[in-house]
Amino acid sequence: MTVPSQDVLRKLFSDLMDRLASGDANVVRPDDRLSELCNLILLKLDGDRRAKAEGEEAEVRWRALSTPEDTARMIREWFRNFTRVYPELFTSEEERTLRLTDRSIHLVVEALEEYRLIEAGSEAVAQAFQVLRTEALRSADGQFFTPQSVIRAGVLLAGVEWDDLVIDPACGTGGFLIETFFNLAERAKGDPAQAVRWAQTHLYGVDKDHVAVKLAKAVMQIGGDGSAHIFRGDSIRRHEWSKSFPYLQSELKEGRFDLVLTNPPFGKDLVVTAEDLDASGFSIHRAGGTSMKKVPIGLVFLELAYWLLRPGGRVGIVLPETYFFSRSYRFVLDWLRPRLRPLVVANIPMEAFQQYARAKTSFFVFEKLASEPDIEAPVLFLNPHTCGIGPDGKDIPDNELWEHVLLSKKGELPPGAVQVRLGEVYRRGVLVPRYYDPRYEEPLNRLLEEKGLEGVSLGELVERGFLEYRFGHGSPDRLNRRGEVPYIKVSDLRAGRVNVNPTNLVPREVARRLWRGEESGLRAWDLLTPIRASSNIGEFAVLLPGEEERVLTKEVLVLRSTEEGEREGYTPFYLFWALSLRAVRESWRRVTLMQTNREDVGDYWKEVRIPKPKSPSWAEEVSRPVREYLEGLVQAQRGLLGLRAQEEEGFTFVPFLRPPSVGDKESENNPGGNTST
Repeated sequence: MTVPSQDVLRKLFSDLMDRLASGDANVVRPDDRLSELCNLILLKLDGDRRAKAEGEEAEVRWRALSTPEDTARMIREWFRNFTRVYPELFTSEEERTLRLTDRSIHLVVEALEEYRLIEAGSEAVAQAFQVLRTEALRSADGQFFTPQSVIRAGVLLAGVEWDDLVIDPACGTGGFLIETFFNLAERAKGDPAQAVRWAQTHLYGVDKDHVAVKLAKAVMQIGGDGSAHIFRGDSIRRHEWSKSFPYLQSELKEGRFDLVLTNPPFGKDLVVTAEDLDASGFSIHRAGGTSMKKVPIGLVFLELAYWLLRPGGRVGIVLPETYFFSRSYRFVLDWLRPRLRPLVVANIPMEAFQQYARAKTSFFVFEKLASEPDIEAPVLFLNPHTCGIGPDGKDIPDNELWEHVLLSKKGELPPGAVQVRLGEVYRRGVLVPRYYDPRYEEPLNRLLEEKGLEGVSLGELVERGFLEYRFGHGSPDRLNRRGEVPYIKVSDLRAGRVNVNPTNLVPREVARRLWRGEESGLRAWDLLTPIRASSNIGEFAVLLPGEEERVLTKEVLVLRSTEEGEREGYTPFYLFWALSLRAVRESWRRVTLMQTNREDVGDYWKEVRIPKPKSPSWAEEVSRPVREYLEGLVQAQRGLLGLRAQEEEGFTFVPFLRPPSVGDKESENNPGGNTST
């Protein structure tokens, strides 16, 4: 027998899946085919391990006999006895029975009999198993294949010690467990066998999916037989353990583990009810005075990790960032504060999971507190922009995630990294690397220094009464988008203009309902920008005279200069000039976070800074080109007034040619409304 290479194994496994799909009528579902192939791979590994132990004289059990019927009969009997070794994995009569046809079993035995899988090397086999792992993990269930680049960086970031008892309570196919073994094996330079012994006693894993657990066991057997403590079961619902998963009750104890490494499933419908949470002793759904009826399962796994850890133990976990900045999840930081101290947060670029979902994630490392948190302690934020995976899901050489983790482990700060006081993190209510990355503010800081200017935040302008703000009105349903009042979506705010889409016009009665009155509340020269669900956040458009009758989607922020603000130089034209500076626009990226899978600024727009005018006359001078441009647009629109008479004669025009409601004496004399000239 020969030892297969990684490439040989990948092709072999892929070919077997294809041949079973086309030639076996007993198992028609992909999951069933995968489960059956996993059963046979486990059996092959069992035979290889026994042969290795008994030496050259050992009987070769895994072999094709003279007929498919004889081969299948032998394999079925062997498998029946094998299932008794893992009763927690094969829990029903159906699972203890091979369902493949005799011919398919014979085919698999023939394909594998020339190879010694057990000696192929755990890393080679783990990589080859990606063919099967990708099949095993179904995005519809929120079970996403965690890329090796993310696993490798996460294990190094969390730090694995020889004394650590490690568990992944949502282990899937064992990616974090096998990487933990690799990490320890690299350090066992004197006696590599010590890493194998360590894996046998220090690695634990649990998952509900029986196919994923089989793959995890197979990989860990090859790696060093760290499969003894990989269980199938529901690690969340502890109240069901005694009845359904008694082996979990005996193995998973409160405070037993030193390190939890996991990427729990996440998705819109993956939640745990308050009833189950109460029954299992969880508390996160009642943190901060809340009383949640259901909680995303990822947050429940975070509390499970807290329960499993001893004081001083660590958890490294992949979670969506929305839990750590969104107003809807403020209770999460309230729950964290007395329990888990954040040590490191590393950005995971979108490309990592883009094949499965657009949820923006980070890798979080927390320490279980034994006493009150030290608010002076630092939290390290890493914000790499690449992770070795391209937008198409294929490997690329650029992997800042790994590079930044390596530098941080050496005590160095990579580009964009920063250490922030824990007290400051809780004051700001944000635990997301992007928010603290100083690179987004550097262009503006350079500009201010070069021009001898000071910066002032939009929030400060609001507090001083120089600026007012409001948000959009709301969204009509699609059945109410035929009328005469333009409905403005975030995509309509482009190139400084509030564009009208002729397919989005609402009846006036619908507009009044969304306005909550007879008028829109908008004024000429208001500045508009998307603040949610748009890549154009921070790009402003100006509402010209005659465009006040608009319905704005609620994802729009409206800024308006006050009379007092204009006296200080903050005219609409200056604000538009300042907010259109490339350096200011770049700074919006810092506060544009991802709420699940949509961009969201929340209240953090108030932190955006613009140059403070040296004087009102200076502000008027630098913004003069903007004023002339906008007033020129108003003049150009007045050219359409001649169409008004034609409309009265029965001609009707598309929305952007509709005659504007301007031309009265006040507008002609002062096109900037209350703006000083």
